[in-house]
Amino acid sequence: MPSGAALPRDLSLSNDGRLLAFSQQIGDGAIWELRLQADGTASGEPGPLLRDRSLRNSEPLFSPDGTRISFASLSQTGEVAITVVRADGSSPMPITTPESNASRPNWLAPGVLGYRTPDHGTFKYWAHLVGGGPRQLELKLDLARVDRLRASRDGVHIACHERTLEGNRILVEDLKTHTVQAITPANRNIGFPAWSPDGAWIAGQEIDAGNSTLICVPPAGGPIESLPTNLDQNFVFDWAPDSDRILFAGLKNGVWDIYWISRESKHLHQLTHFTNKAGFVRYPSWSPQGDRIIFEYQHVWGNIFIANLES
Repeated sequence: MPSGAALPRDLSLSNDGRLLAFSQQIGDGAIWELRLQADGTASGEPGPLLRDRSLRNSEPLFSPDGTRISFASLSQTGEVAITVVRADGSSPMPITTPESNASRPNWLAPGVLGYRTPDHGTFKYWAHLVGGGPRQLELKLDLARVDRLRASRDGVHIACHERTLEGNRILVEDLKTHTVQAITPANRNIGFPAWSPDGAWIAGQEIDAGNSTLICVPPAGGPIESLPTNLDQNFVFDWAPDSDRILFAGLKNGVWDIYWISRESKHLHQLTHFTNKAGFVRYPSWSPQGDRIIFEYQHVWGNIFIANLES
């Protein structure tokens, strides 16, 4: 039964089996940008940088030199493709095809993009030279159990989180020796690592009873620092060039906005001021030049439909 352009979900069958109820959601899948002043406060209002008819344009990330942006596009049919554009949003360059279902774009070096592709129940990990082609990376990490791979700015280490029976824990693999170290315990349920530009810290989020808290930990392991924000949710993704301010999406009273918090002073600053509870923001990335951030902004529309299964 064709469902149209929107993604169907929440199916419910009537007791007599004659009617099917379902919801369909359509999103405005855009990557927005916000200009910043020298002190890291907003300069003006955010606005679209990239917008198309994809279901989501997600995980935008500046290259280490700030000249390019990578992102993943989820189509209405559920396929994912990775694209690289110039820092101003121009000259899109497809890196993968939708059929490959590549995901989690992540810069390994200024001109080299990492991503993963599914492979019969597990994944392969690739290093793709922009303007060239891919080569497979042989990692010691169990790609069937780990997710959210992020490379350090010097390209020497990869951090990720591993799913265990107790919860997530952050692992770090040395790409020279291929040794793997767990730097957080599984019983703390910490994941979603993000490297500071100087490589001295890894930020993450700790999940407890459905709520997420920001944390920092040294990449070699050590004391875990908690960063309280008094927000309902805290989804970390990047750092400022100063390796002090952590950039994240936060939820307060049903509204998602972009914030940063200083690791040293614990000062919290709100960058965006959305009011619509039908939208959300994710994956903020801070330009290495320090003059702007980009992020996914998604506005969702939905309706409930009834299908007569006898007609």
